[in-house]
Amino acid sequence: MNDETELSECVECGGVTEPQKMTIDEWWGEELFLFEKVPVRVCRDCGEVYIAADVAKRLETEMQTKSHCYRQVSVPVVAYEEMAA
Repeated sequence: MNDETELSECVECGGVTEPQKMTIDEWWGEELFLFEKVPVRVCRDCGEVYIAADVAKRLETEMQTKSHCYRQVSVPVVAYEEMAA
């Protein structure tokens, strides 16, 4: 699937999608990956995000190999029950 031309109509609301680049967060087992500048299509009306199959496959391969990781970040973790008490 070509992420620039396919999925021009949102399957959720029928709106028009447009190409954008965004940061995607994805869990792989116990690890959280952040992918920057991922080519996606986003619905102008409802905000639904579409990732082309070839792009999703590249993300999955990277999570398996970690061959292009260029930095690590620390992420705070908060238990809501503790915060609400």
